[in-house]
Amino acid sequence: EILQGAVVGTHIIPGEKISGRRRWIQNSQVSGKIIVDEGALNALHNRKSLLPSGIVHVEGVFSEGDVVSVNDAYKIVTSFNSAELRNIMGKHSTAIREILGKERRDVIAPPEDIIEFPG
Repeated sequence: EILQGAVVGTHIIPGEKISGRRRWIQNSQVSGKIIVDEGALNALHNRKSLLPSGIVHVEGVFSEGDVVSVNDAYKIVTSFNSAELRNIMGKHSTAIREILGKERRDVIAPPEDIIEFPG
């Protein structure tokens, strides 16, 4: 039938191939929630890092390395625990090392640790 041009079966188009880390983030349960302003949300949409200056609220108790949601639109792996985020939210990135120590990262999450919620 196929050789005669009949449409038989199902045509499957493969989706975007994602890394194991991105798949892990996508399938992880969130441990808390971060609320950000419109500027930070636009930065995430443009595949930029999440910075503390855009954070307006932190919900829940979570640890560094946990997956948390951002405005119910993104999932991130956070570089800081919830208490640390409350201390640095709304501040410039340079304040992170002044407040939490020189060995700390200067971003909440880099682009490779940020994914959009599926669907």
